[in-house]
Amino acid sequence: MREGSLNISERLIRLIISGVLLLLFTLPYVVHLEDLPLPTCLFKSITNLSCPTCGVSRAFFSTAQGFIGSAMQQNFVGLVIFAGLLLYLFKYVLELIRGQPIIIGIPKIGNRLLLILFFSGWFSFWFIRLLTEIM
Repeated sequence: MREGSLNISERLIRLIISGVLLLLFTLPYVVHLEDLPLPTCLFKSITNLSCPTCGVSRAFFSTAQGFIGSAMQQNFVGLVIFAGLLLYLFKYVLELIRGQPIIIGIPKIGNRLLLILFFSGWFSFWFIRLLTEIM
């Protein structure tokens, strides 16, 4: 076995994860969001205001169906999650084809900056949404 190549268990794990991700991406075409047994948002039921994650599932479904504008209005985090999972699906499929792991190297400062930007955007979105709901 070549150095850096995937062994059988690593290939199996990537195959299973890829299959789960494919199922997740096809779910919006098979099931309507209203039919899923999603729990009621406790924060919204108590305060009558949206929590930071309100709309993520709807946004994910909208993104999968190609309604990007609608997804951005519902909660942009669903779009980010969709894009991230899609990138991982491509990565795992390429690793299965090549037989070698793909290392994505982002400097530590880049990781921190991405996290700061993501959470700043997420909570800014939530704050603006709360302002619109209050007024």
